[in-house]
Amino acid sequence: MANPARILMHYNGTFCPLEGVGRVILNLGGELEKSDLIVQYLFGSGASEPYANYLNFFKSRWLRVLRHTPLTVLLFMYWIRDKDYDIVHSNTPEAAFDAIWAKFFLRKKYRVIIQFHGLDTQLLEDYLAEWKKVKFQLSWLTIFYLLLSSIKTRLCVNRADAIVAISTAVKNEIRVRWNCDVTIISNGVSTKEFYPMRVKNLSAKDDVYRILFVGNIAWRKGLFYLLQAINGMSVRIHLTCVGLSNPPWLQNWTADCITFIPKLSTSELNQYYNRSDVLVVPSINEPFGLIYLEGMATGLPVVGSYGTGAEDLIKNGKTGWLCEKGNVDSLRACIKRVMQLGKKSFSKSAIDTAHKFSWAHCANQYRELYVNFLKK
Repeated sequence: MANPARILMHYNGTFCPLEGVGRVILNLGGELEKSDLIVQYLFGSGASEPYANYLNFFKSRWLRVLRHTPLTVLLFMYWIRDKDYDIVHSNTPEAAFDAIWAKFFLRKKYRVIIQFHGLDTQLLEDYLAEWKKVKFQLSWLTIFYLLLSSIKTRLCVNRADAIVAISTAVKNEIRVRWNCDVTIISNGVSTKEFYPMRVKNLSAKDDVYRILFVGNIAWRKGLFYLLQAINGMSVRIHLTCVGLSNPPWLQNWTADCITFIPKLSTSELNQYYNRSDVLVVPSINEPFGLIYLEGMATGLPVVGSYGTGAEDLIKNGKTGWLCEKGNVDSLRACIKRVMQLGKKSFSKSAIDTAHKFSWAHCANQYRELYVNFLKK
């Protein structure tokens, strides 16, 4: 490229550097900045300099619902009206909706790439199906948000210049609904933050098998099924759950063998990965699963679910095991298999797999995609 390409990393959500999409954006963007690209960042709200926001007007509690309406296009148009980019890299279909229609009304020439971190249409289907099985408290506001997001997705997906899915599972979900080309570029993991440490073998000392669960403690992460699975096991187990929310049904699980930790720093989480015997997150809906890569980077075997992004990462008997979604018996059997083989049987394959998913490799794939666009 003769002149450095100008890339806008775009996300309509709240800035959160340690979790979810925000974490992906900063890791990916940081690697892209090392190349011959000019990278800038735009979030919905919550970011401070050098990052920008465009949805702060809808930050209050009473206006927050408007962040899921087409009014967001107007705010994006106002923000980008005097700016020029070669590519707008939108990290959700809702964000892409704003970029695509602003491009149309302002007659801008930038290309729009949608990076799908999941599909809200699929999430809504899974949410309602799981509610029928488990009967947790239904959130009508969540349903409303997911419906609006699904409508926005339908109105923009065929107008994007490129669609990227972070896993085979997400690609399949997109292809089922829309006849469009989808490129898979997986997320990465920082092996400088997550790595094997020399720690005491606590399990050998007290004869307790340590299971780690990491993620939002919600229906989609499958914690409900994990609690049932370990409840039927005869060996001594201690389960540590690291998450953010605390649904009412968790009050029924206050046994001494279960510890709930609201939040950990990256360094603290790395220690927990190293001190555990297995990471178990049997998600009902999981587009990719950064936590699986984080755990594997420390040499920890992982257990996830078939039909999710975990299938791209977990190989039975090598890096962990895959269970059937929402199947307690299948999950319990997978944990027992990993337990019988032992952590050391999986460590090398787990670490080798994690190192294949570096952020540098991810950034190189995106840079190649950008260059191909700019050549046209």
